[in-house]
Amino acid sequence: DWSSDVCSSDLVSCGDTFGPGGTVVLAADLLGCSTSAAITLVGPVELDLNGHTISCINTNDAYRSGILVGGTGAKVSNGVITTCGAGVTVTGGGKHKIADLTVHASAVGMRVLSHKNRIDRNTFMDNIYHGIGIEGSENRLSHNTGVNNDMSVAPTGVKNSLEKNTITDTLYAYVDEGESTKRSEE
Repeated sequence: DWSSDVCSSDLVSCGDTFGPGGTVVLAADLLGCSTSAAITLVGPVELDLNGHTISCINTNDAYRSGILVGGTGAKVSNGVITTCGAGVTVTGGGKHKIADLTVHASAVGMRVLSHKNRIDRNTFMDNIYHGIGIEGSENRLSHNTGVNNDMSVAPTGVKNSLEKNTITDTLYAYVDEGESTKRSEE
């Protein structure tokens, strides 16, 4: 476990846990992880992927995560997560900020199980099931893009705010809680 101010990614291995406290900035890709989570965060902590990729070797198990976010107030940004069961799983006390990620070729792009999180400017594409599944409440999703997922946004929690998100080439696109619209063929 890490609680230092900044951790260089040359010390990061599949299955590592970071936090509470500190900042981790990746300096290289983290590929082929077979652990239950490639990286686990216990907030408050910040993970900057610095444009790098995290990949897993099992897309069939939605309980295996590229990044498992727990605690309260963690921040994850700026990179790619691919071929994981769930690209990002957001749990714990909530109030996390997840931004500027591309999550693709996973079973589920992101699972949001906690409350009052901000999910901004992410791209969820080519995921087998949901681009993003929202089971928590009072989350804000803004300026995200869902492309070619079976379902791009699947909200089952309450009082979630969906603002200026774009969904294309998706079989089912939830546009409001409990309301779905089947994609029209063009």
